[in-house]
Amino acid sequence: MWAACALAAATGIALAVKAPAAGLPLPVLAAAVAIPAWLALTKRTGVALAVVLLYLGLIDGVVKLQTGSHAATLGRDVFLYAVAIGAALRARGPFRLPALGGWVLLWTAIVIMQLANPADQSLSHALASLRQHLEFVPLFFLGYEVLRTHASLNALFALLLTVAAINGAVAAYQSSLTPQQLAAWGPGYATMVLGPDARVFAGANGKPQIRPPGLGSDMGFSGILGATALPGGIALLMAYRRRRWLASLIVLGIIGAAVGVVVGESRSSLISAIVALLAMLGLIAVGRQAKRALIGICLTAATIGVAIVAIGSFDTNAFYRYGSIAPNRVVSTTYSSRQATWATTLQYIGEIPLGAGLGTVGPAAGKAGGKLTNWNAESQFSFLIVELGVPGLAVFLLFQAALCSTVVRGLRRERDPRTVVLMAAIAAPLFGYAVNWLVGVNTTSPPNAPYLWLAAGVISWWLVDRRRAEGVDA
Repeated sequence: MWAACALAAATGIALAVKAPAAGLPLPVLAAAVAIPAWLALTKRTGVALAVVLLYLGLIDGVVKLQTGSHAATLGRDVFLYAVAIGAALRARGPFRLPALGGWVLLWTAIVIMQLANPADQSLSHALASLRQHLEFVPLFFLGYEVLRTHASLNALFALLLTVAAINGAVAAYQSSLTPQQLAAWGPGYATMVLGPDARVFAGANGKPQIRPPGLGSDMGFSGILGATALPGGIALLMAYRRRRWLASLIVLGIIGAAVGVVVGESRSSLISAIVALLAMLGLIAVGRQAKRALIGICLTAATIGVAIVAIGSFDTNAFYRYGSIAPNRVVSTTYSSRQATWATTLQYIGEIPLGAGLGTVGPAAGKAGGKLTNWNAESQFSFLIVELGVPGLAVFLLFQAALCSTVVRGLRRERDPRTVVLMAAIAAPLFGYAVNWLVGVNTTSPPNAPYLWLAAGVISWWLVDRRRAEGVDA
């Protein structure tokens, strides 16, 4: 650890000497060196993990879009891996693989094996492209080791709800801007709303309207973040509903997260939010807490109703885009928008059973010397086939099936009502993500990817290994 401190100090001094010539403010440079050093050295790993999650939800996307540089997202990796390395160095005793850790190792092995795929564009590009598949895997082990108390889980939900509410407020403001006004925020924003693949749509008045990114790096970020945070918000409200001042803050957070879902103008995020809330209530019932599930239904309906009224009074056109996913149109809209993608999935299985090479599609395509391709990767299934072939798709689906089975079986055996509600809230967003496999990719970028790995680690401890450690038959 002292050697790491010395290396960090030497690096900081060297960068400080070069910073003025590069036009980089020294305070920014000092923070960029000091914060990762603290994240690695602090023994309060939970606080360090909270800093990483705050960075992912509030800063990462803004830095990328304001600079217009994809390399800016490497900052989140510096923070995350500083925490992971520090936690690993402080670990004591023999290492024991978590309950679902075998699937994580198998997934990692499948990804690394793709380095030997002759279809890779180059070794350097393939190495750089490992990132989009393995970047957030350390969160599985951090979630497993750190989030082992009810208080830590409540803190996680409060953190997610706060970040989602802030993103909802920012997205609501952005929804009132024209594409030209949002483009003035930075080169990344300009490319997003004015570039050749501009993410805009025709509103009720026929004029182009933006799909607000909130504080994320892509359109719909506030929506999927809100969908992720809502189950945890409901769990907090169920636990603290008798403390009026605290319950009022939680309600405000839920309303903010719901606003983020709606004004994000992402139909898939809205569907994910609905599925996640229904999944949470169903999982609570599976855990023999039907009364609590009923209370959750009432609280959910009340808070979301308030949010809908608030949104309608703020923007009368906010719900215009969602007309295409009304109950009588959702199936036809989904089918028409992804028909071509689904048709190519079976075709790709026959054409590229071992994949078309790392970094062929996804965030890594065209980066690190890669070339853009015409492979269709607009669903989770086609994305994994192109990148990792049939073995990668099979491992991912089996891992998710094992995770789902662990949740259902664990909740059936759980006797602590508080743990049932908390685990239902942790697992519920994963069901919302699964619905989105048909229309998008959920394993490469925030908030989906980091939450997936974090939640899997938490579930592994609470519903399997905790029971074993307590001498209960798992």
